Amino acid sequence: MWYILTVDVKIGRQDILILSIYRPLNSSKKESKTCGNYLQRVESELDNICQWACFKKKTVIIVGDLNLDRLRLDRTKEKILRDVEEVNDLHCLINEPTRVTANSETLIDVMLTNNPDLFKNCGVHNPEISDSSPPTN
Repeated sequence: MWYILTVDVKIGRQDILILSIYRPLNSSKKESKTCGNYLQRVESELDNICQWACFKKKTVIIVGDLNLDRLRLDRTKEKILRDVEEVNDLHCLINEPTRVTANSETLIDVMLTNNPDLFKNCGVHNPEISDSSPPTN
């Protein structure tokens, strides 16, 4: 299951579609046990969401917790994100871990766009109240 909020914004002459996406980790564990093609379905659904957004507007910004670790793009599950980015000409603006624990560092909170020139600075803000830090620009 995916949770998606879309916001249509017009700034000057720029029409921008902003998507905030959350894909719960718990549902992926449950579904992966019952559905052999789970990863294919995740990739297909994410690709469909991105294609829809890019078709809808010239500029798309996707933020959210996809629970796909962008720091580990060599692994099968995380390769989904790289493939979807390539197919839809999306660029990830965050390059550092967004979730840090005593045992791991992951980049599961992404900020993707098909128009990276709109952004001057992007990074991670650590509010010290959670193990997950939101992307900032």
